Amino acid sequence: MAPYYILFILLLLLAFLELSGYKHNSKIFLFGLCYIMLVIFAGFRYFPDQGDYSEYYRAFEDVTKVGLESQFEFEPGYMILMWIISWFTNDVASFFVILAMIGVGLNFVGIKRYIPKYVFLAIMCYFVHTYIMREMGAVRAGVAAGICFLSLKYVEECRLGRFILGVICAVCFHLSAIVFFLVYPIYQLNWRVRTMWFILFLCMAIGLIMPLGRVLSTMPFVNDISRLSGYAKDINVALGVFSNPTTLKQLVFISGGLLFYDRLSRKIPHYRVLITSYLLSVCWLMIWNDFPIFSGRFAMYFSVTEIALIPCFLYLFNRYSKYVIISVFILFSFVVLYLNGITYLTKEAGYFPYKMIVLY
Repeated sequence: MAPYYILFILLLLLAFLELSGYKHNSKIFLFGLCYIMLVIFAGFRYFPDQGDYSEYYRAFEDVTKVGLESQFEFEPGYMILMWIISWFTNDVASFFVILAMIGVGLNFVGIKRYIPKYVFLAIMCYFVHTYIMREMGAVRAGVAAGICFLSLKYVEECRLGRFILGVICAVCFHLSAIVFFLVYPIYQLNWRVRTMWFILFLCMAIGLIMPLGRVLSTMPFVNDISRLSGYAKDINVALGVFSNPTTLKQLVFISGGLLFYDRLSRKIPHYRVLITSYLLSVCWLMIWNDFPIFSGRFAMYFSVTEIALIPCFLYLFNRYSKYVIISVFILFSFVVLYLNGITYLTKEAGYFPYKMIVLY
């Protein structure tokens, strides 16, 4: 875990020092440096025993030999991307670096767009969870989620056609991104804060009393949809509402976001779209809590705004209080990284220890 902690320390220092203010050119330089570090760390990883990595590795090797006639079946966008990259190189390390450039780049553009004042805190929050889960593992879902993140621009601008095109591009990398279509109509409803509280508590009640996984399992069409039937075996393996750390975390942030909605929405131009998407995430986790794969995999797209939403709370405090609050966020991020370290990175086969492909 040492490489992860070293990166984390660098990012927390940048986040803490950001409160004192960086000169514009210095901030751009450090922002670019963070991008390069995270691209190198993810792009040059070598996890031959990790499921997703080994499959992507073998798929790219196959595409370099037979093109789109490859025996591997992924969404068309990902297949075409592998095919295009294979025109220029058959080096697997270069392929993973390009994937990392795309995945990390999409998130960095989103961070710069939605929370430009506190980019390094957002990057730190991105690193300890989103980056580890996607850019270090589920790369296709990471690219799809990044595209969805940037597509929020068209939700705010009410440009339905471009939003649909953006989500279709995301779906071309991972089919589960189709759920992101829900953001546009929900945002257009322009719910008042009172309504959002009601929706939150309603979904909580559904999750506690009658989560929807068991309802879905009774539907006759489940076994006719290949991907859904594969996941259906996990129905009734309940994560619960208050027993799921991810749901609890999101409940804390959404509650704070709604409590201070009026103040934050006046100070942050994109606040409404950030919290609307995040509300959908926590509601989805609660109502599908007895269907873990379905809840987590789909909620991931709605929760892309978390890395921009967390720094928003700094706007509520004066200059000196911000140092205390950011210290709390740093501690929170460390706990998330630590928990990912003792669970996801060490218990999932192939993630530990960190290895670089250039050394093998």
